[in-house]
Amino acid sequence: MKPILLALSLTLLLVAGFAAHASQADSEAAQLYVRCKGCHGADGSKPQDGHVIQGMSVEKLEETMLGYKNGTYGGPKKAIMMSQMGRLSETQIKSLAEYVAGF
Repeated sequence: MKPILLALSLTLLLVAGFAAHASQADSEAAQLYVRCKGCHGADGSKPQDGHVIQGMSVEKLEETMLGYKNGTYGGPKKAIMMSQMGRLSETQIKSLAEYVAGF
């Protein structure tokens, strides 16, 4: 009986740890998105150059943001986006893409 209780306790601790980590990552991504709200809206539904980011896949968002960061993507507002994405690490961009894809 004790080994089963020990195993269950360890499993619960692991699950709680993963949930806390995910919650922290979401919180950090939400803080990163604060800079984006002015142009893209609180939920990503505000059109920019005829496009909205709401509903885009994680892959497309990450590809686009990395393109802005590297200067290989963009239209009329490329300079604005390059400056915004240039401040972020690739890890932060991935987190932000996952956050925005959840809208």
